[in-house]
Amino acid sequence: MNKKQLSLNMVSVIVAFVVSIAINFVTTPILNKALGDEAYGFIGMANDFITYATIISSVFNSVAGRFISFELHRDKVDRASRYFSSLFVVNLILAGLFAVIGIALVGNLEKVVTIPPYLVTDVKLTFGITFLNYILVVLTSVFTVSTYVKNRLDLEGIRNIISYAMKLAVIVFLFTCFDIKLYFLAIATVASTVVLAILNVNLRKKLIPEIKFNIKKFSITMVKRLASSGAWMAISNFSFTLMTGFDLLITNYMIGVKEMGILSAARSIPNTLISLVSTVGVVFTPSFVTLYAQNKIKDLVKEAGFSVRVMGAVLIVPLTGFIVFGHEFYSLWMPYKTPEEIRVLQIISVLTMMQSILNALTFPLAQLSVVTDKLKAPVAASFIIGSSNILIVIGLLKTTHLGLYAVAGISSLLLMIRYLTFNPIYAAKTLKCPWYTFYPPLIRSSLVTAGVMVLFLFLRRFIASDTWLQFGISIVIVGVIGYIFVVLTLLKKDELKNFIEKIKNRQ
Repeated sequence: MNKKQLSLNMVSVIVAFVVSIAINFVTTPILNKALGDEAYGFIGMANDFITYATIISSVFNSVAGRFISFELHRDKVDRASRYFSSLFVVNLILAGLFAVIGIALVGNLEKVVTIPPYLVTDVKLTFGITFLNYILVVLTSVFTVSTYVKNRLDLEGIRNIISYAMKLAVIVFLFTCFDIKLYFLAIATVASTVVLAILNVNLRKKLIPEIKFNIKKFSITMVKRLASSGAWMAISNFSFTLMTGFDLLITNYMIGVKEMGILSAARSIPNTLISLVSTVGVVFTPSFVTLYAQNKIKDLVKEAGFSVRVMGAVLIVPLTGFIVFGHEFYSLWMPYKTPEEIRVLQIISVLTMMQSILNALTFPLAQLSVVTDKLKAPVAASFIIGSSNILIVIGLLKTTHLGLYAVAGISSLLLMIRYLTFNPIYAAKTLKCPWYTFYPPLIRSSLVTAGVMVLFLFLRRFIASDTWLQFGISIVIVGVIGYIFVVLTLLKKDELKNFIEKIKNRQ
């Protein structure tokens, strides 16, 4: 991959992530305090229901970028256009289907989940607006492939920043001018999606003007090809939903509405950090597709191994940092919570974050199954793990008093096993390499992670956290120390030399 483009892609998606987490950082405690745990949990549940709908749309959309990109890199513009046009028609049909499902669900929502009587109207509005937003996403999703096809994820990052800015502006307006309501965040998200859609259409015209919608190029054969490959991704998404997507629903049914709110609040920042993994990890996929399309397998193997170390260099510090300093963060972030509530939030966060580091290190490797279109084994593994998670969690809730700890902990444990064993081995298999090919960079990155954890636990004794200013300064210092440690121990000598030279050249 062009290292300059990789840097641009990486920086842009990280900046977009920072803006996103800043919005989450500001809105979560305000909403949680104003609405209470019982109401707050339904925001997360509404998004979980959208995740269920995404499983259906992913049958066609999950692999679209890969197919269109593959055809363009082979100079098959007409075939790429046929995929694009076919997908657009399918998404129009899906949008109509989701509209019908959304109306039926919202109209009978109190029969589907447990809702306190005083919250029924607000919860229904929240779900209705959330479904409207997803319908808009489905209608315009085909236009998002342009940045992927041209490996211009830097533009995607800029696009996301603009949409997040709109979301923040609407949030500030609503929170300032009206009494806070449960559905305000959903309204702001719709505004953000509209801006995002406009930007995506413009980016398509700029980056891939040769690819245009033409109803005459609709091809049922292309739809079947997308579905044939995408079905495996859809099953994979369903399997992943079995890992975490039903947690709030299970908590609502088997533990309680308030506990559902606590779980939703505890997962707010961890889920955003975990989303950073996929946000950063996807920057390697366009390069993987290009190398595979050009049959440069040796270069692809090298690039994949490099991706493991880059992911570690970028993400080990923030992920480990939140695990170590989470208690101090929650104490400042939600000062209205009792010490016991803070302790519960921290424990659930750590249980949720346990798998995030291994996920970060192996995420690009997992994308190789998409690149090579070898999805059956990953899907089978995901389904087995997801089904096991549901059965174990329900069993523990019925037979023990673990409660939320079982809900948050079991999925993380099972995912850790998957990331440590299946992902690196199967990635090597897809490229016809020895099974241990990707373990050297993975083991090295894991050892560096352990070192960072020990370092942070030592430095934690000297952290001042009475105010945000003290904590912020302390975390910045700790973060700098952590990144220095990571750079010195994780990057290879030639990479470290190039890294130092680049710093000198910028001075």
